[in-house]
Amino acid sequence: MKIIDQDVDISRLYLTELPEFLSGLYINGNFYCSSNQLTSLQGAPESVGGDFYCYQNHLTSLQGAPKSVNGSFSCYNNQLTSLQGAPKSVYGSFSCYNNHLTSLQGAPKSVEGSFHCGNNHLTSLQEAPKNVGGDFYCYQNQLTSLQGAPESVDGSFHCGNNHLTSLQGASKSVYGSFSCNNNQLTSLQGAPESVVGGNFYCSNNQLTSLQGAPKSIKGSFDCTHNQLTSLQGAPESVDGNFICNNNHLTSLQGAPKSVYGSFSCYNNQLTSLQGAPESIKGSFDCTHNHLTSLQGAPESVEGSFYCGNNHLTSLQGAPESVKGNFICYNNAIKFTEEQVRSVCKVRGYVFA
Repeated sequence: MKIIDQDVDISRLYLTELPEFLSGLYINGNFYCSSNQLTSLQGAPESVGGDFYCYQNHLTSLQGAPKSVNGSFSCYNNQLTSLQGAPKSVYGSFSCYNNHLTSLQGAPKSVEGSFHCGNNHLTSLQEAPKNVGGDFYCYQNQLTSLQGAPESVDGSFHCGNNHLTSLQGASKSVYGSFSCNNNQLTSLQGAPESVVGGNFYCSNNQLTSLQGAPKSIKGSFDCTHNQLTSLQGAPESVDGNFICNNNHLTSLQGAPKSVYGSFSCYNNQLTSLQGAPESIKGSFDCTHNHLTSLQGAPESVEGSFYCGNNHLTSLQGAPESVKGNFICYNNAIKFTEEQVRSVCKVRGYVFA
């Protein structure tokens, strides 16, 4: 057994095959053979104590890869159609994005870092690792289902830009952000029950309901560009921004009770602000709707208040206090600054 206690870097040497002397070696450092013209990993070291980088070659298979890699394994930007031959466990991250994969057959069973399989031709997540210690990326594939996804993801889960019609099979708990934007979802049923530490993005789908959304979001919640007519089923609490622009909302009933960032509901069909949160820590934007009054608006807004481009004939219902600016131009009536300040304590400027 021959052991090398340092990094081995044979990248960018125009190699078409790995040198014979590497076969059977135990390398305690990192091994780099990236940016060559390799079509095979036959002859690779037996074991690598650090990272193994074979990205940017012409690999169609991982047969011959080290049996053990104690760091990260990067094989992105190749021509892989299979992960057969990959190590069974990876103690860092595993990156196989930008290949020609249609399945995850042969993927490591356990990945302690992130797992990145985006930009492939995957139609299924069957054989994905059961547990991922970092982020899980499967965006920009041809997935119609999340069946087979990891049971738990300690980082973020990104499955945007697929053909998903359902979130059934998604990880039950995600400790970072969850992104399912740019799919064909009509429902959030099956979404993670808990999104502990990040944002939830479900924009650019075909959602008609928010039923199935997590109860609380520590970051922001974005459901823009859907077909929502109601916010029923929305999270009860959002610690960041709540963004529901560009839908078909006629009411804010069902909106979160507390929003600690900004609340944006512009470009809808709102005739009333009934159901809006009582207080907003950021700004409140309800421009480009069909409002004739501000009944139901938050009582206090710590940022700016935007209600321009509506059909307002009255400022009745305006917030009691706005710490930022108050913008109400392009309405049925041109309001004066005096009219605004008579109904609302505005610390900033008034744009009427």
